[in-house]
Amino acid sequence: MNRQFEAWLRSGETNLLSLRLERESYIFLRLPKRPGFDYLFAQRQYRGDGALRADDFEYAGIYNAADGLVYDADYALIHAEGLDDTLAERSKGNLLKRLKQDVRALVERRVAGDRGNLAICELTDARSLERLEQYRKYRAPSAARELILGGLTPEDAGFSCHYRPDQWTEDTLLDYLADPLGYAEREAARFWANDGHQAEMLLDFLAHDALAAEYEKLAEDAENPVHTVRRIMEAVAFTDAKTVTVTIHKDGQDFTFKTEASVLRRDCTNTYGTWYIVAADRREFERRFGRSAEYAPGEIVRITYARKVLYEAEN
Repeated sequence: MNRQFEAWLRSGETNLLSLRLERESYIFLRLPKRPGFDYLFAQRQYRGDGALRADDFEYAGIYNAADGLVYDADYALIHAEGLDDTLAERSKGNLLKRLKQDVRALVERRVAGDRGNLAICELTDARSLERLEQYRKYRAPSAARELILGGLTPEDAGFSCHYRPDQWTEDTLLDYLADPLGYAEREAARFWANDGHQAEMLLDFLAHDALAAEYEKLAEDAENPVHTVRRIMEAVAFTDAKTVTVTIHKDGQDFTFKTEASVLRRDCTNTYGTWYIVAADRREFERRFGRSAEYAPGEIVRITYARKVLYEAEN
């Protein structure tokens, strides 16, 4: 923090501060908001350093006397060279993120991964039951696939709290700055006491049950193409190749072509498109198999790069 600026803040003086920085000049004034907190206002100038009658003093931030820091600084102040390089860390957006993280951690600690610690043991409202059914039908299968492809298990996707804080008001922001931990604890208690949030937390456990069931089905189905896709992704993931050579067996014939490696590093869902095949090979692919044809993971026989075999289909 600029020493002159810091000294003025800590002094508690109500006189104006004229501060010349490398690229601009500021005139600051402070107004007490509540004990321990001052609102800062500033006039910014790029020429000269005196007050201008036609310019307004604009809100610049909140000074917290307890720690000597400025919070919720405006954009210009954050980017004022030579003033305080740490201002961005204490923006109101970052403070909101910190509150969200702290409250979620408190709630998750109270739940401790055990649904028996919740205040309810079953879902009764229609909206939550519908959300659970929709998750079972549509999201659980795709989420289980993502776990398989990522080399993860349902244990890696345990309970998580979904607390979302309200936007700051004049009072709540100051209350938080006065006692961040106490404020987070009060928010966690308020969240816990809400029946809707209790249902939301139980829903998270029940959704995890559905995910685990789908994962088990996929993991035990050795013939499911997802396992082939995973092996292909893993084989290409750790090479810096931009293009690789792929050999497929399709419609009773072998065909070798070059394609961008990036398409093989991600989930194809069902088949790989031909858009990423180099132009000459793509034309030959279309001549052999048709313009709308694609190739499936199970049709890939071999993938090579610089004469090195990256992947070979299992017999």
